[in-house]
Amino acid sequence: MDRSEFKRYYQDERVVKYYKSEEYFENLVLRLQAEFLNNLILKRNSDLVLDLACGLGRVEQDLFGFRQGVALDSSQEMLSVARQLLGKKWIVVEGDVFNLNFQEEFFDLAYSFDFIDRFDISDRFLIYKQIFKVLKKNGLFVFDILDKEIKDIIENEINRNGFNILKIQSYIKYNSFKYFFKLLPETRAMRVAYKLEKQNGIGKPFGWLFLCERL
Repeated sequence: MDRSEFKRYYQDERVVKYYKSEEYFENLVLRLQAEFLNNLILKRNSDLVLDLACGLGRVEQDLFGFRQGVALDSSQEMLSVARQLLGKKWIVVEGDVFNLNFQEEFFDLAYSFDFIDRFDISDRFLIYKQIFKVLKKNGLFVFDILDKEIKDIIENEINRNGFNILKIQSYIKYNSFKYFFKLLPETRAMRVAYKLEKQNGIGKPFGWLFLCERL
């Protein structure tokens, strides 16, 4: 997707309303993302956290254990919702991931979901460069991809741009378990979904979570 087209898309009020709908935001997806990040934050004592494309700030609501977070997005419409949802531990700012205006080697952890694989290779390289600049040495970079065709390509790109891949974990991105959440209490629905997720071929399409460390 072209950079300018990407920005226009997420400025559209219809897109913001769609993102706010319960149909789009499946509980399991958000829980998996937040759980993955929370484990990292606690394990690595990450104080300063950056979300590179926060959207409505849904994941941020369930994060804890850090001192200060920055939720960045280029869409004013998305950010207006995020500001209402997030508390004082989050600074919500409009910004451009291709030109991050933060102090160099500032953040302990940077992450982004449903974002990196939207761009072509030249733009992805620009993103890697900006993230490398603002992360501390040995800082963590977490992102996901859905496109199986470019999984190996992105893995190679990351290794060539100053990062070491520590882990690649598969997980459900747009899960097929929404009816469980309609028919069962949430806690029970979560248990069923987690159990089914571990079985190959169930719950697809799935994505991959990349855990990378800045060299």
